[in-house]
Amino acid sequence: MEIKPGIRNIPQAVLWLTVFFLFFCRETVASEYHVVAVQSIRVKPYEKALDGFKSVCRTRIIRLVLDELNGIDPVRAIKASRPDLILAIGQDALKSIKAIRCIPIVYLMVLNPHTIISAESNITGVSMNIAEEKQLDLISSFLPGCKSIGMLYDPDTSGLFVKKAREIAGNFAINVMAVKVHNNPQPISQGSGGSRLDRPGKLLSGPEKKREQTAQTLPQKLLNMRADTDAFLMIPDLNVVKPETLDALFLFCVQNKIPIISFAEKYLDSGAVLSIGFDEFDMGRQAAEIANNIFVPTDSKNTQPVSARKIVISINLKEACKLGIAFDEKSIRNVRIIE
Repeated sequence: MEIKPGIRNIPQAVLWLTVFFLFFCRETVASEYHVVAVQSIRVKPYEKALDGFKSVCRTRIIRLVLDELNGIDPVRAIKASRPDLILAIGQDALKSIKAIRCIPIVYLMVLNPHTIISAESNITGVSMNIAEEKQLDLISSFLPGCKSIGMLYDPDTSGLFVKKAREIAGNFAINVMAVKVHNNPQPISQGSGGSRLDRPGKLLSGPEKKREQTAQTLPQKLLNMRADTDAFLMIPDLNVVKPETLDALFLFCVQNKIPIISFAEKYLDSGAVLSIGFDEFDMGRQAAEIANNIFVPTDSKNTQPVSARKIVISINLKEACKLGIAFDEKSIRNVRIIE
């Protein structure tokens, strides 16, 4: 029996129609949806993340910048707009709208989202946290001689990260030495009472007093880990990454010739040797992929919370040379070099 060409190509035609629906029609459906993007302020990382979102999720987007609302309640403004989805860019944005239960929320550019949300079924997104295993693997690759890593952390915000890092560090023959730095340090006793004086006749204000207390207590904690620390890993913990803490940390590491591994490239200018960061634009793309799967469901796994997938490595060669660190040429082939 002769098979006509048109009949023979039916399966292939069906295949192409399926592909057409999944990609073109899906985008068309997504374009019919309405998204409100909420961000705290206009800063470059947030703008790049939003651009990444727009490149994949071609919806109608209305933006609310919390810093520019002049007292308007963002929750009421969002509900009045009746969006199909809310994009929360940044920690403050997520905090401001997490009480909304009737609209799907996708967050990005958020550190430790577990400290903000709990079991809300309508909230998902992309966290700024890079998986513990991935960070330890990269540290082993770039600093193969590193056998012990120091960390400062607040148990309330990054305790989970430290716990997981300790559990898997043995797989990389690395010992994790993490020191707690609480958000509200206890006042330092100065005799029989009264407030601590910066100089005779001048009483420290609240912020100045807190900074002075940290300056007094932190160096001792760092000294306790000095002998066995091969490198120091900065954790993106907002309760730790403060001027008073960073001043003491960088001074301590410079004095003891300990390389600092940071979570952002900007700290390379302050003396960090290596940074393990993420790509804001790609994080926006990740959030958009989640949003598209909310609009047109395919698999529930595609709407689960995830971590940033695209890692950006930067190296400060000048600081590395000061510490006598030589990187293998192959390992730095695809990294950003700061000289």
